[in-house]
Amino acid sequence: MKKRIFTAIVLIAIFGVIAVRLTWIRAWRTDLTLDGHPVNDARIYRNWSGDVLLDLRPVSGYLYVVRRSDTTVGIPNASFLIECPAFVLARERPLRVVDIRTDKAGGINPNLILSSGTLSFRATDGKTIKLISH
Repeated sequence: MKKRIFTAIVLIAIFGVIAVRLTWIRAWRTDLTLDGHPVNDARIYRNWSGDVLLDLRPVSGYLYVVRRSDTTVGIPNASFLIECPAFVLARERPLRVVDIRTDKAGGINPNLILSSGTLSFRATDGKTIKLISH
């Protein structure tokens, strides 16, 4: 009986570690602007690495991932995401993206600016996206 309980605890711990690495948590206390205009319909998520997932599909039809580790902006494949109201689960880690600097994604230099609590970049449609965390 003790072996079964120990095995169950170990399996739950392993599942928890895997789930944490694949989970993007919704960032509720953030403001997003698109060319200086507030955007209320956007959904913003963060993962445990500090990367940001911006869901602008209700506004512009795009999803973006901003990777703080290598300062890139990319477009993920939405079919690799499972969405819930408070979080998103990725089907892979790291979530593969197409860098927006490549011709496949538009060939745009995002001019990414990262600072404490703020990020800003130019999207594939040429508009500037600015995110401020509170």
